[in-house]
This record gives sequence, C-alpha cells and structure tokens, in this order.
Amino acid sequence: MKTRIIHTKLWDDDFFINLTIQQKIIFIYLMTNSLIGLTGMYEISDRRIRFDLGIDQDEIDKAKKIFENAGKIAFKDGWVYVTNAQKYGGYISPKLTEPIKNEISLIPSKILEFFKEYAFNHSVSIVYPYSIDTPINHKSEIINNKLKIINNKEERIYKKEEGYEIFNKKRKELLIKPAAN
Repeated sequence: MKTRIIHTKLWDDDFFINLTIQQKIIFIYLMTNSLIGLTGMYEISDRRIRFDLGIDQDEIDKAKKIFENAGKIAFKDGWVYVTNAQKYGGYISPKLTEPIKNEISLIPSKILEFFKEYAFNHSVSIVYPYSIDTPINHKSEIINNKLKIINNKEERIYKKEEGYEIFNKKRKELLIKPAAN
C-alpha cells in the first residue's frame, strides 16, 4: 500500500483556499490516488477520475485549466504531472534512486519532454534522484578525525598544532591549510 503525505498547510494556501469544493477534491485526488508514484508523473484517464470522484467532465476540465495555469499540475495525453509531488511527498532517500530512475524510464519521451518544458515555464524543477553518496544529514559536525559534512561534501578535519586543516576526500586535496606562524 502506498502512502502520501499531505501537509496541513495546504488548507492555508491562497491557491487552495480559492478553489471550489469539487476542485479541492480533484486536487487532493490527483496528489493521492493509487497511481501516483515517486516522480509525481503518472497516467490516468478522465474516465477513471469521473468514476472515482463522481464529478462531471465539465468540472474536471475546468479544474485542469486552473491547475495548469497556476503551475500546480500539468496534463498531457492522459498523463498527469503533480509539480510538487516529490517536494512534499516526504520521502527522500538515496535508496529511492533506482526506483525513481525506473519510473522515469517508463514515461514516454514526448510526455517527459512536455513536462520538462512545463516545469521550466512555471519555474518548477523536476527533481531527479541524487547520487547514492550524497549525504542527507547536513548538520553533522564532529571534530578530531571524525566526519564533518559541509555543503554536501564529505570532509575530514585534522587538528594540527597551528590550527585546523580540512581534507576533502573526494577531491583529495587540502581545503583549509593551517595558518603559518
């Protein structure tokens, strides 16, 4: 069973507040139905939406235009792209890299290109999985030969008599040299 997180701040969002009851139901449905995956891009027919929600086609078409114009949800040939699905989905993990890549590989290229263009035109980014070695915890800091994470880079700090030196393991170089006496 899939799980989706809905942030309660949705109810205070100016865009959401101004929707009709039917539009709110459609919006929440598109964010939470069983077809949505990790990317927020999935295929669904209007017939399925009508059947699941009991809302007529005119109301669905009207809602789609509102969502697209606001940059919230895009539609193309039976495909849906919920722009902030990954941002608000609540699941960020290096272990999801392969499942996200697999999901993206199943999207037809013309649909993916359309959604990329849509995202670009609405200043939204399509979030692709980050590399496996990207640290998640940006607050770690332990000194004296322990791991310290600074700006997503693994670095080791060695205490020297004159001060500290920071060695970047990936680039194999000293970043901060001890001050000369």
